[in-house]
Amino acid sequence: MALGALIVCVHSPSHAASSGCMEPKEARQSRVEKCIGKTISAIAITKCPHSLCNVEGRRKALLSLSGVRAGDRLTKEALERAYKRLAETGYIRDVVPHCASSATGVEVGLELCSNTF
Repeated sequence: MALGALIVCVHSPSHAASSGCMEPKEARQSRVEKCIGKTISAIAITKCPHSLCNVEGRRKALLSLSGVRAGDRLTKEALERAYKRLAETGYIRDVVPHCASSATGVEVGLELCSNTF
């Protein structure tokens, strides 16, 4: 699945009710488990609160802050560090990883859950 398709899937209105932010952590973990240990071929913030990411360059800055990078192996520790770093901003209450296999590893999308309602 191309990263573009991963992004479209997460942004699709038909998936709005099944937002990863509302999903139980156990379901997330089992979904991402198949990608752990594989090389990250692409990484993106796939969903972000509008109030946070509507500022130019903010999405790129948050992705950099996460510390998850293409070329690295995807690990549980890397995802935990990403959560901690992004949560420390005070704007993010949770980070939901999504992944899809690619020809060169896995494509990873990070869904950021707003700390405000």
